[in-house]
Amino acid sequence: MTNRFGSLAVAIAAVFLIMAAPAAHAASMPAASPSPAAKASVKPSPTPAATPKTPFDAMQWREVGPALPGGRVAAVVGSATNPNLYYIGAAGGGVWKTVDGGATWDPVFGKQDVGSIGAIAIDPTDNNTVYVGTGETNPRNDVSYGDGVYVSHNGGQKWINLGLKGTRNISKVLVDPKNPKVILVGALGDLFADSTHRGVYRSDDGGQTWTKTLYVSPISGVSDMAMDPNDPNIVYAGIWHFRRQPWTFTSGGPDDGLYKSIDGGKTWTKLEGHGLPTGTMGKVAVAIAPSDSKRIYAIIESAHGLLYRSDDG
Repeated sequence: MTNRFGSLAVAIAAVFLIMAAPAAHAASMPAASPSPAAKASVKPSPTPAATPKTPFDAMQWREVGPALPGGRVAAVVGSATNPNLYYIGAAGGGVWKTVDGGATWDPVFGKQDVGSIGAIAIDPTDNNTVYVGTGETNPRNDVSYGDGVYVSHNGGQKWINLGLKGTRNISKVLVDPKNPKVILVGALGDLFADSTHRGVYRSDDGGQTWTKTLYVSPISGVSDMAMDPNDPNIVYAGIWHFRRQPWTFTSGGPDDGLYKSIDGGKTWTKLEGHGLPTGTMGKVAVAIAPSDSKRIYAIIESAHGLLYRSDDG
């Protein structure tokens, strides 16, 4: 009996020794160092935008109206004394006005008999007086025509027709800044047929009467005019030989030329040579630098070149 209990005690002791051996082995091993805490991820800072090369690089054009289709814009003019006042003329949509720098536009010509506009001019001495030359002069095959010159003395609220109805298509209206009674009208004329109702017309009485002062041929009219802002006696006019047909057109001919007046449009002299192209010139556009009356620019539809400049008037 004693031996039996002794054997049982030995067996139990052996079991405890076997179970205690792994714990003792683990206790004898060095403690494992704790794993380092994971570092928080760092997001890269946004790259700053490149500095524009000029203050205008970031500017973008956006359309400000008119929003409804009224035809391509054929004329635009702004006031020299009010930076928020502008008028535009559409090929078939009449005249539109803005008084807030182009943010909103109002139609001001809708009650007239025609909607095709070729030129607009604001009286330099009176922002309320506006002249409109009707009849677009971008002679596409769908071009429409006008019925002369109009004037408004109350900012477009009411219009008066001043005549020149036979001109049909007017490219430019100029008002003398020193004597606003003097008005010049450049008429391209009928685009589809010969007509004598074309050339430069001059009025000394605010449009009550007109005198034709420059006429070249029944197939050629005024494509553009420019008046010297410092000396309104100096005026330039481009004459364009043009004929429109429904399926084609003829641009340029023997009557083309650039003309100059030194008496406010009463008489004219054709400019030739001295760097101007010879032969067929086609359409002529002309401008005078406001900073230097001797500097004249001309865009000429010539095979010899397009842009011309004169520094001696």
